[in-house]
Amino acid sequence: MLKEAKLDSLNENRLQDAISLHQEGHADQAIIQYKLILNSYPEHAMVHHLLGITLAQCGEIKRALSTLNRANELQPNHPIYLSSLANAHRRNADNDQAILYFEQALKLNPNLVSAHNNLALIFFKSEPNRAEKHFRAALDVMPEHVDANYNLGLLLSNSNKHKAKDYFERACHSDHAFIPARYQLAQLYHSEKSFRKALKWYQAVVALDADHANALSKIGLIYLEQDDTDRGLDFLERAHRLDPDLDDIHHNLACVYHHLKRYDDAVKHWLKYSMQQPDLTTTYNIGVCYLYLCRYQDAQDHLFEVIRQSPKHYHALVNLGATFLQCNKHDLAIEYYQRAQAITPNAAVEHVLSALTQCDSNNTSAPASYIVDLFDNYAMHYDNHLNDVLDYQLPKRIAHLIPSMLHLSSGSCITLDLGCGTGLCAKTLRDVSKTLIGIDLSSNMLAQAKKKSLYDHLVCQDITQFMPAHEDKIDLALCADTLPYIGQLEPLFSTVSRYMNVGGYWMFSIEECFDIDYTLNKNARYAHSQDYIRRLCTQYRLEVFHHERLVLRTQQNAYVDGVLFILRPICSEQTTQIASSAYSG
Repeated sequence: MLKEAKLDSLNENRLQDAISLHQEGHADQAIIQYKLILNSYPEHAMVHHLLGITLAQCGEIKRALSTLNRANELQPNHPIYLSSLANAHRRNADNDQAILYFEQALKLNPNLVSAHNNLALIFFKSEPNRAEKHFRAALDVMPEHVDANYNLGLLLSNSNKHKAKDYFERACHSDHAFIPARYQLAQLYHSEKSFRKALKWYQAVVALDADHANALSKIGLIYLEQDDTDRGLDFLERAHRLDPDLDDIHHNLACVYHHLKRYDDAVKHWLKYSMQQPDLTTTYNIGVCYLYLCRYQDAQDHLFEVIRQSPKHYHALVNLGATFLQCNKHDLAIEYYQRAQAITPNAAVEHVLSALTQCDSNNTSAPASYIVDLFDNYAMHYDNHLNDVLDYQLPKRIAHLIPSMLHLSSGSCITLDLGCGTGLCAKTLRDVSKTLIGIDLSSNMLAQAKKKSLYDHLVCQDITQFMPAHEDKIDLALCADTLPYIGQLEPLFSTVSRYMNVGGYWMFSIEECFDIDYTLNKNARYAHSQDYIRRLCTQYRLEVFHHERLVLRTQQNAYVDGVLFILRPICSEQTTQIASSAYSG
């Protein structure tokens, strides 16, 4: 190698300033200083080399190549200059030239770590064995080399995860602020479902960079995997605020919002995800969200697109049936329900079809699957829908009758709220109850009821399933808008009659039919006759203490009339009295 000319003091100071500026991230100012030096020393290879490196880092690859070529002309066979020229060719996607110059550099200096590392990057995808050989050669010379450890970890991530973790950890130990290795370690543990270790490394990333959107998003996913929905959603939302275009962020947020029944938020993110990666599942999910939001035409548009692409998409057919049912287009509802039923027979769909077609059916009660699906998806909107849309009157009437007719002392009752739903009647029942127990088939409805903090116990089961611990102990039982989901009432009467103590009361409502014990109406709700109720009273030794007709709610702008009953057990020595009756508009 030729000896470089010694710089005068002015240019020596400029050189030191340029190097400092370059290291501090002021590359543009460093370039100016390097050029000023070259004006005085145009043959200074080292300054050409430093200028070429700086230009390459600024993305000016063609100018960098010209400058680095000049450095190598002035100082032939300089391994570092050859390696820098090779790296510029690599960044210019000219791998053949890059390999040529890297190999020349390594021939001159086999221990040149940067040349081994960068040459390995060229072979990374095409020749992984050669890449591994050069990464290991770099580490033989410098075991703590951060980039070589990290890159070898990346190379081994698919073939040998255990070894990959070792190299990532070495990179972390070599540089305590090196984020990429920590993130890759977290990813590997996450892929193995080692959530505790993955969380530790993601948190290490966030400790170094609080705005690392990818790490925040992954932390959110881990919390979701651990059923910590609140924290999971919080981290996903933080990630989204930092980077709205993060991979899969819209998909993941949409899934969480959908799970939480926050359909407005879910559909917003499904639509954004669909613009990025349109697929059938996303189109279906958008359609379902619109169905739950009562935007039936939008729901139909998306669900029709699903069955256009997949004519036997069972769930799309079922939900199309549901949209037409809600639009009161019964013929179309029947068509799509029948198409779905032909693919996969289902008790819930059969129940709705029986109601719509009014055909003879052996259905004595709505299937549990129908009730669970209906109310699990209804839970988040149940209170508002009944009170604001359907003008639900029953809770108000019950709140009036309990103190005015039953004269129950405050906090005196053991009370069962059968089919409690979200707890619309819970406040009234709480006032007279020392123990208030809610029972419902829908876990989502019970989750909403729990938020009201009015129940002592909430039980997820069929209300006809007898609980021996409550035999002869119940002072007050309520079935508000519950019997329309049960046709044959014998099992319910049998269960409740065993619960009631001697002085207890059972309040319930029915939608009324005549000349038949019960019937399944087209809205998939059962109506019952008063004669049937009175026969059951006789059979299960109950008497009608009070009954009245009233408007239960509205549906499709029409009043739905019903009957509210209050029953009580008949004591063996008690003479049955004439039941009171009243009529309320």
